[in-house]
Amino acid sequence: MPEPHSARLLIVDDEVLQMKALCETLRDHGYQTAGVGTGEAALAALRVAKFDLLLSDLMMPGWMASRC
Repeated sequence: MPEPHSARLLIVDDEVLQMKALCETLRDHGYQTAGVGTGEAALAALRVAKFDLLLSDLMMPGWMASRC
């Protein structure tokens, strides 16, 4: 029987240690994760890959400035 689809998550947080910890924790629970530290990097990642969910820090410097 094939394994169920593992959701792809993009995690955006300017506090790198927190972003990495969240990526690792979610990977341990079977999710595919990618982590970035800026809004610009998140937009770049979204242009080249598909994600099922984006988790973002609410208070990120420069996030609004990087919106399309």
